[in-house]
Amino acid sequence: MAKKRVTTETESNAPREENSAENSKYEGTQDSELALLAVEAVTGPRKKASHRADIVMNSIKSYIVQHKLSSGDPLPTEAQLCEELGVSRSSVREALSKLEALDVVSSRQGRGTVVGQMSFTPLVETLLLRATIEEGPDAEAIQKIVDMRRYLDLGMSTDIVAALRGTKNQDLRQIVENMKEKALRGERFWEEDIRFHIGLTESLDNGVASQMVTALWVVHCISMQDIGTEGNPQMLETARAHERILDAAEAGDIFAYRGAINDHYRPLESIIEAHTLRHYA
Repeated sequence: MAKKRVTTETESNAPREENSAENSKYEGTQDSELALLAVEAVTGPRKKASHRADIVMNSIKSYIVQHKLSSGDPLPTEAQLCEELGVSRSSVREALSKLEALDVVSSRQGRGTVVGQMSFTPLVETLLLRATIEEGPDAEAIQKIVDMRRYLDLGMSTDIVAALRGTKNQDLRQIVENMKEKALRGERFWEEDIRFHIGLTESLDNGVASQMVTALWVVHCISMQDIGTEGNPQMLETARAHERILDAAEAGDIFAYRGAINDHYRPLESIIEAHTLRHYA
């Protein structure tokens, strides 16, 4: 693989190691700044690069966007990164490790480091979990998570209804039946719930939407662990609301679809409120 120039953010302020390159192909350019801003929209805001690994992280993110790399495309080797950035192997490895945790890069046996999926999952989960931890498992914190799920569901409603209008979706129909059966037995139906919502978003052929739905759903379940929904008769109404969601989508009725979306969250909100009243009574 031909050696490609990779530059650091604010190289003039960074400590220099042996073999550090003196000039940067992209240093100070508007494209470099825009590239970093684009990636930071996914991976989070850039901190002042006071740590060498953070400088390397920002350089690799900029490189990915500037070279228009896609998931699975190879990155320069560790040796090339060390030479071009003028940093130690340990700094490069630490930067790559952090980026892998963010799903920006991925290590593959026999291929080295490649561009990762760059999903929204790490960012969304971190932000929502932090909000829950800071505010505590009270009604306000959990309600914010429920609200985020509703906003996303309603935001996708027009496109989902357009995609499913006139179709028959036996897999989703069976999932709904399983939900109702579990609700009648007083059991949670979390697995069916996420499969249902992912099934709806798959009609959009939009991987980002599916990632967002999944991430919000995971945090939702984590925050709801201490709230007993098993055996609550309102959960049967939630299961039936899923059925109305599917009915409306297949019928192409956007107003009924949005109404069913709101209906399917209403019992959950009542359970959250009742739990809080008992807790603080």
